[in-house]
Amino acid sequence: MIKYPKPGFNNPIASVHVFDLASYLEYPELLSPAESTAELQWTGRFPSDNSVLSQVTWLDDSTLIVKEVNRAADNGSVVLFSFFEQFEGETVSGQVVRRLGRDGEEADEGWIDPVSVLFTTQGFVFIILQDRNIYPLPPSLRSGDSPAYLDIVPWRGGYNHIALFDPADSTTPRFLTSGPWEVTGGIQAVDAQRGLM
Repeated sequence: MIKYPKPGFNNPIASVHVFDLASYLEYPELLSPAESTAELQWTGRFPSDNSVLSQVTWLDDSTLIVKEVNRAADNGSVVLFSFFEQFEGETVSGQVVRRLGRDGEEADEGWIDPVSVLFTTQGFVFIILQDRNIYPLPPSLRSGDSPAYLDIVPWRGGYNHIALFDPADSTTPRFLTSGPWEVTGGIQAVDAQRGLM
């Protein structure tokens, strides 16, 4: 019932679940809501009391991507889930496609920074820390039939830039921006005809 952790209270625990709406609607007399729901798991997942799920994004109708970091925000992963068939059982396993942190993309001892969104209202300044970098690409912008996405990742020299992961299970990005400057504020839109992001 506490909206944020206070001294002496446990941190909130997060998990990711998917609900198979199509199967449930097709067989409502046979499937309960619990039988149509599966929890997402992956190899190397942090214990629930040390896990922060920073982003969950659908890349298309059957592909989901999840970013997880530990509570110290110095280690993490990007996990890909494919739902081409009705899932069976209580859990669905994903594939870690990218590593974050010291042994991953950042390659240093620092924090894995979420994007900061700053807004003001009635004289107050609010900062919301969120990681909303993943931008799914529509089929017309993909190189093949597989899902693809853009993300903001560290480039040489520590600058964060927009990278293309096409297909979505790629472990090596193709950088679309570069240079001694930072991409901030997330990826808002893509205009392929004019070559703008």
